[in-house]
Amino acid sequence: MTETSMTAHHEKSDMDNPPNILQNLACLIQEAWDAKDEAILANQKELLCWCSYIVEFNKKTTEFMTEYKIGEKKAKGMIYDNLIKLLRPGTKRNTLLKQTQRARDIYKLFEKIGIDKIKYITTYSANSISELSDSQIQTIVDYFSKNPNTELPDDRDGTIIDFEEDISNDQDNVLGEQAKPLVSATRAEVSIPTAPIPLTHVSNSSGDSSSSKKLDAKVKVVPPIPQPKTLVHDRTYFRNKALDQYPNLYREFSSENVDYYGITDETSCPLCKLDHDDEEGIEGRYEARSYFIKCEQHEIEIVA
Repeated sequence: MTETSMTAHHEKSDMDNPPNILQNLACLIQEAWDAKDEAILANQKELLCWCSYIVEFNKKTTEFMTEYKIGEKKAKGMIYDNLIKLLRPGTKRNTLLKQTQRARDIYKLFEKIGIDKIKYITTYSANSISELSDSQIQTIVDYFSKNPNTELPDDRDGTIIDFEEDISNDQDNVLGEQAKPLVSATRAEVSIPTAPIPLTHVSNSSGDSSSSKKLDAKVKVVPPIPQPKTLVHDRTYFRNKALDQYPNLYREFSSENVDYYGITDETSCPLCKLDHDDEEGIEGRYEARSYFIKCEQHEIEIVA
């Protein structure tokens, strides 16, 4: 057997038994898939835990209000004070308050579309879901009110925010397409129709009429021009603007019409520049596209 034939025979043998040379690659792929599956399950468990936490938190708040004859804010303050004692050492009250509000934002969505939908979330983290605006949540809720048995396939790249934009651009079409992923529609799928612009006719000195016809038939397709998003001055917009404007504030919780803010430790009220008691916070109210925040001494309007 010649050297060339031996080499060819060796290569053929390797390809006849791919596990012998590709096993390491296969193991890496499988480990990556397993890690992804574990991450998905961990994320779903986190979402479920936060939703369950809010349900139990609300229940305990009502029980405290009844048992101790106190208001909602006082009851929540007592819960926070006692929770801190049970959590890992070093847990700060502000951290707990912010985490509770984040959990409440997560629960706001699944309370309306169903806790059972959590098992269909495979791409989006708890953080991304907690950052949905009221209008984005309502878009998803509106979809499920018309399609109650629809799952949440999100096996394509994209964001929840893009999903809202896609549906708002052509809601009727989206509602009629069961196979279109809800949460993961991408901007790449949203195209803006543009009229074809014919190229100027170029004369052909050779007299080839068929060639000139081909030139006439060519069109220039203009790429879609990115359209600026319309900024909606809703309650979420003003709430975020207030937090950006006053970084020593944090949102404790929200009721139907009022947002309640706390002041970070060792800082004075940003409105009146005075020190508040623990039970005195700042309230925000959204009225007719205007937003006002006030403390016991002062009230200001958050300007868009």
